[in-house]
Amino acid sequence: MTKVFISHSSQDKAYVAELDKAIKIELGNDIEIFASSLPKAIPSGSAWFDEVMKHLEEADILILIKTRNAENSIWVGFELGYFWKKKNKQNIFVLLHPKTRLLSPIDTLQAKSIFDEGQLVSFFEELCKDCNKTYEKSFKLRELVGYANDYIIDPMAERSLERFEYLIENANWSSYNFEGFKQTWICMEDMLFQIHYDDFEVDYNDESWLNNFQNPKAKQGRVNLKISGATVYQIRFISLSEGRYFVPEPKKEVVYRNEVEIENEIYYWLSSSLSFKTGKLISDYYYGTETIDDFIRQTGIKILDEPPA
Repeated sequence: MTKVFISHSSQDKAYVAELDKAIKIELGNDIEIFASSLPKAIPSGSAWFDEVMKHLEEADILILIKTRNAENSIWVGFELGYFWKKKNKQNIFVLLHPKTRLLSPIDTLQAKSIFDEGQLVSFFEELCKDCNKTYEKSFKLRELVGYANDYIIDPMAERSLERFEYLIENANWSSYNFEGFKQTWICMEDMLFQIHYDDFEVDYNDESWLNNFQNPKAKQGRVNLKISGATVYQIRFISLSEGRYFVPEPKKEVVYRNEVEIENEIYYWLSSSLSFKTGKLISDYYYGTETIDDFIRQTGIKILDEPPA
């Protein structure tokens, strides 16, 4: 059975799902297709990287979906480079968005436009030939062109704070240390989206929720959300227990018994807030075996869907 690996940006997953259907219609059950964004491609509980590498190593053919989204994806570049070396530049098919171009050395490959029916016919003819099949033209390629128009979004028009929030919730991120920054998180789907923070130097010791720690001394600083190097949003984060914990500053609601006496102080994060979503993302890389949920249990900070009444 021929094994095909589709290398693509997860931002193009709707188009890839339709391409997957088209290939299966043409090639039937004699082909196994892997694309990491397809439903059930990564079994529940499995490590994403391990599954991708397993299928990349086993693949006989690689199909590269070359869009602007893919140009900004570190993973797409890695997958192509790995397969290029493994197969000595052979068995690579490229479906190309007209707003992108192939740079050396992959400009030697014969790319086919995702918007050109004639070139898509050539793509399927060559793919079927490599799989020892006859191209039967069972799938209407006009529909595939339509899906490309409908589903592939130009990210140049999408570099906004709203897009940042979407990527924080849905994309894969990796953590790096660069000179001049204490730590940096880079979006694997679009490397121009990055999260930076610097050393914390300002003391933060006056809030009662810190008393739940043996060492209540803390520092505060800013986390910067950057697009193309420009800061588009800042979030105040707190570092405590000698750097063991690193969380967005919680909001505080004071409940008064009367006009003077304080009855209670409620510390909380709004689950829909960008600061909390950023904190959840960072906690996946920062805490190791612990999570932000462990921190919440220790401090009593609440996660609310809306501000307390």
